[in-house]
Amino acid sequence: MTHEGPGATEPLPGGFGIRKSAYRDERQRQFFRQVDATFGQMAAADPLPVVLVGIDRYLAFFNEVSSNQDHIVATLTGSHDKTSSELARLVWPLMQDHLARQRAQVLMELEKAVGARQYAPGLGEVWRAVQEGRGATLLVEQDYHCPARLDASGLHLTPADDPTAPDVIDDAVDDLIATVLDKGGRVVFVDRDALQAYQSIALITRY
Repeated sequence: MTHEGPGATEPLPGGFGIRKSAYRDERQRQFFRQVDATFGQMAAADPLPVVLVGIDRYLAFFNEVSSNQDHIVATLTGSHDKTSSELARLVWPLMQDHLARQRAQVLMELEKAVGARQYAPGLGEVWRAVQEGRGATLLVEQDYHCPARLDASGLHLTPADDPTAPDVIDDAVDDLIATVLDKGGRVVFVDRDALQAYQSIALITRY
């Protein structure tokens, strides 16, 4: 979206009693309300973390009118209208910091869930809980994959040695991730060996 009209692509109105700066500021607020409303629709359909980029003045206007602050995980200050691939290099460290904080937080949530007995460890127990609709947050170690065999009930999953066998799901972890997201849960990837006590995968359950 591009800010157009007076104060952008057109000159500000003149005349006695007109405060150009106030008029310009209000037009910019209106523009950022439109941006935020459109962003809100996108975030509702696909709630991904967002890094906000802009000069201090525009960041202040956006933050003043935005009702979607929960999606903003980091801010990069500066004029980057003409920044292309370099922007990814600048933004990625901010996103990495966010992901590290998220991993630390979800591991703490898992510890609390264990104390409250609202968790499932290991692929088999996690699979059953997810199929029953009890999956709130799925924690998965990075690069963890597992072929598995499913019984006739669809609830009991056991690891399999041969991922090419006709009755084997070649990657049950991938299927689990998709199911959790479809049922309104969230998925967080953690570092390798962070879930050793849970056989590389764990679920925080709704009840």
